Amino acid sequence: MLEDIIGRKIILRKPRMSDVNPMLSLVTDPHISQWLHLPPFFGERDAAHHIRIWLQDWNNEWAYHYSILRKGQFVGMIAVEPRDTPRAELGYWIGGKFSGKGFATEAALLLTSASFKKLPIRELYAQVSQENTASRRILQKIGMNVYKKETDELEYALKKSDYRKLRAV
Repeated sequence: MLEDIIGRKIILRKPRMSDVNPMLSLVTDPHISQWLHLPPFFGERDAAHHIRIWLQDWNNEWAYHYSILRKGQFVGMIAVEPRDTPRAELGYWIGGKFSGKGFATEAALLLTSASFKKLPIRELYAQVSQENTASRRILQKIGMNVYKKETDELEYALKKSDYRKLRAV
């Protein structure tokens, strides 16, 4: 998988240990943490541990996490996890002060494109809370549709063949 993916407004790059404090300052915002499955006392050690695991996953080709940067500033994270080949899970979050600027949508489009080009997958999916309307809009913008409904969660999916048709238009 590509270590850097360059977009119009953002850059996706492999996480670094220097991302610990910027990441921590954003994920502890209650508007973000409500959607993430983090322990209630998530701290610097936890953030560093997550980054170490993400780098191990990268090296083992289990998952590809990216830091989302805007003009060199850390604004969020995005990942694709091809553990369910031929399916891969897409997940992301953007710091509250950076939301509504199109960064998450661009990150999702960039990683969707790279995943379908570089990974042996036929489908991407994402799980989202029914109440997280902003995230649901992002998934719809990149071409995903609701695939499965659970009590609180929705699963969106996009097949590679449908992605190609969308990009051809």
